[in-house]
Parts: sequence; C-alpha cells; structure tokens
Amino acid sequence: MDLHLTSEQSLLCDSAARFAAAAGPKVARTSREQTPGFSRSRLRQAAELGWLGILVPDAANGLGLGLTELALVLEQAGRGLVCEPIGFAATSASMLAQTPKPHPKLQRVMEGEWLVVPALEEIGHNDDPLAPRTQAARGDKELRLTGQKVFVCADGADGFLVSAGGRDGPVLCHVARDAPGCSLTTTQTVEGRGLSTLNLADAPADLVGPHPSSSTSPAWFRLQVNSPK
Repeated sequence: MDLHLTSEQSLLCDSAARFAAAAGPKVARTSREQTPGFSRSRLRQAAELGWLGILVPDAANGLGLGLTELALVLEQAGRGLVCEPIGFAATSASMLAQTPKPHPKLQRVMEGEWLVVPALEEIGHNDDPLAPRTQAARGDKELRLTGQKVFVCADGADGFLVSAGGRDGPVLCHVARDAPGCSLTTTQTVEGRGLSTLNLADAPADLVGPHPSSSTSPAWFRLQVNSPK
C-alpha cells in the first residue's frame, strides 16, 4: 500500500533523515559502550526540532500533530540507528500534557532536559494494564506508590510514568528516579542493552492522570498498547 504524504509530512521526513544521517552506525556503536547509551545534546537537538512535543497540543506549546507524524520521524531514526529515545520522550510528553493543568515537568521533557520513560508492565505475560498490582495510597502530604515494574528502559531516565491501582481505579503517576523508596535492578539483554526492574517502596509520586470512566480506556493504556519505542 502506498502512503501519500502531505508536503508538511514530506518535509518532516527529510528533516528526520538529515538528523539520522548526522550520526550513523559508528556513533551508535560508540553509544552502546557509554552510560547513558545516547547523547543528551542530540536529544536536545531533537527537542529543538519540535519532535519531543510532536503529540502535545498547541495550547501546551507542542506541535499538536499525531502518531502518523511521530511514526515518520521514528522510521528515519530507526533507519539511521539513532540511539536517542525520541519515541519514549514524545509519548511521555503527551501523557504529561493530557491533564487540565500540564505537569510541571512537561516543558523540561519537551526541551530534552528531563527524560521520562513508561514503567507500565508488571509480569512477562497476561498482564492486565487496567488492573495494576502496584498500589497508590494517599500519604500525609503526597501520593505514595508501592509495587514493581519490569522491562523498563531506564537508561538515562530522570523519571518514570507508573501505572497504579488507586482507591477509585487505575491512575498514572510520575515518579522521579531519585525519589526515596525508588530503586532499579538492571539486567543486560543478549543484544547488549539493559532492561530494568523498578522497585517502589512507599515512593512519593505526582498524579498525572485520574482513573478513567468505565466506558473509556485511560490514555496510559493506549500508550502501553500503541507506544512507539
């Protein structure tokens, strides 16, 4: 099936292709031996091009585009072996913007200064994203999370989007990597990257999204199913 792009989408593809060509396989191989395994400066360059806010509405200083445009950018990034987590940053920014008042970290995420990655999976199979085992409880002054998330791409992450069960249903929360009660255990995969288990023990968190109505799926559920990496 032929995909007929608009002139704006074609320009977006060309821009992404030039960005990818500036790195190439040699940079990708070098990045695999570093921590984090990507360049912060190149992530900020992607932010300057608007890609980290590609799914964020205009009202929140984003580009207000859709998944098609993000996929076009990520297609070129994949072809060029771009190591920067553009997909994670863009989809996380989208979640942080989907509240009546955007999350305080949203602008820093769109600028490439604060990397937030999803932490939604809890078991390797038969995971029900609408019934997370991780629990959210209201503490004296803030929300607290207790539970465990697996297969988290935590390399270079400053924070996590964590799904949890609340009193009125599932919620989505932001947890800073250096928050008390937050720890990571990382295992190397056969292809050389690291996947982490995120452990939360009464860790402080910020509420990003409330529980959904019974007739709709929450935004973070759609993120887990459809998110480009």
